[in-house]
Amino acid sequence: MSNKMYYDDDFKGFSLKYLHKITKYLRFVGYLIFLITSINLILFLSSLSPRIFPFKEASLFSIFFTFFCFGVTIYYENLRKRGEAIFEEISDELQWHIGYRDSLSNKEPSTKKPEFEIRVALRSFARTTDIPLIPGKFGPALYIGINIVISFFTGYLGYIKY
Repeated sequence: MSNKMYYDDDFKGFSLKYLHKITKYLRFVGYLIFLITSINLILFLSSLSPRIFPFKEASLFSIFFTFFCFGVTIYYENLRKRGEAIFEEISDELQWHIGYRDSLSNKEPSTKKPEFEIRVALRSFARTTDIPLIPGKFGPALYIGINIVISFFTGYLGYIKY
């Protein structure tokens, strides 16, 4: 029985470390998406005055940043889905262990909480799944849409001016 417990503890530790790693990557990639969109917006605003940044170059850079944002957003969504799977597995495992212990002791459900480290890891992942300034399920799609609109207007202004 001790080997089984060791395996469970080792698996739990591995899962928590992996979830923590995904949480850090999600936070970084979320800020990267925000930064790319900000740069794209600055390019658009600077292209309004051709002396600061010519329209042709601004259009090319804007298209590049839009595609880059699209790729980074796809990576973000893949990380988020992988993290959600691990999040659900850890949650199910905790619920199963608490329910299993209660059924063995023939007592009422226990009020014992999961370990502090586990609760913090799960909560920090849940909070990290939102992209800065546009939280929610459609946040990544809105960032892609914003970048496409910025890229379109930058190219359109360049087309009108020339």
